[in-house]
Amino acid sequence: MGLYLGVELIRDHTSLEPATEETAAICERLLSLGVIVQPTGDHLNILKIKPPMCLTTDSADFFADALALTLRDSW
Repeated sequence: MGLYLGVELIRDHTSLEPATEETAAICERLLSLGVIVQPTGDHLNILKIKPPMCLTTDSADFFADALALTLRDSW
């Protein structure tokens, strides 16, 4: 049992082209911020998010802030 989420990243809402390179870059940037997230899926364009069962609110906030920073500013 546990939490397992996936966030699919695409380049275009019309064509639904997978954002494979962008996903890899986002994972690398998150790792440099202390968050381990891996790409998954057939096109490696899904962020695989699997926190431990002992996830705290502070840890969830840390992840959300790191992801927001990465998507907004620097991936």
